[in-house]
Amino acid sequence: MDGLDTDQQAIAEGVLDFNAEEMTCPACLTTFPTGPKACPECGLQLA
Repeated sequence: MDGLDTDQQAIAEGVLDFNAEEMTCPACLTTFPTGPKACPECGLQLA
């Protein structure tokens, strides 16, 4: 995963858990309450 720092690599390798209280967008690393199927910051479609 060239070009990603350590935190970004950990997020990118993680699995999106739609049952968790919070999610972190793998694109912009914004953390938000689980619910939306798109990141409220960058708009990445998550499901």
